[in-house]
Amino acid sequence: VVVTGFAMTMGWDALLLGVLLALLWLQEGIVRTSQARLGQRILQLEYWIKLASTEQYAQSTHSGGAPFQLHSEWLASRQGGSGLIAEYVRHACRPTVAYPYAVLLLLVGFLTILQ
Repeated sequence: VVVTGFAMTMGWDALLLGVLLALLWLQEGIVRTSQARLGQRILQLEYWIKLASTEQYAQSTHSGGAPFQLHSEWLASRQGGSGLIAEYVRHACRPTVAYPYAVLLLLVGFLTILQ
């Protein structure tokens, strides 16, 4: 919002501002993807810690990989470049991420039409 307001007051070209907003939107998708991966792994670790306090721990097979292997587990299941890009786009399209960017892009487009 601040970048958009600044760019509009400085008279930036609407196309340039739209491209900048799109890049920021995709960058946030990348950050949200990283957060989601870490969140999933933390939940798995919490489950193992909880399981360790019970007798079921000795019987479990630890499906999901070894504890504390945050990045190597992700690398082992990575779907390649196109899968990674698709994951970034999916996270960028979540309503909590997309909402401000979509509104700002519509605002920039509307104001461009009015000029």
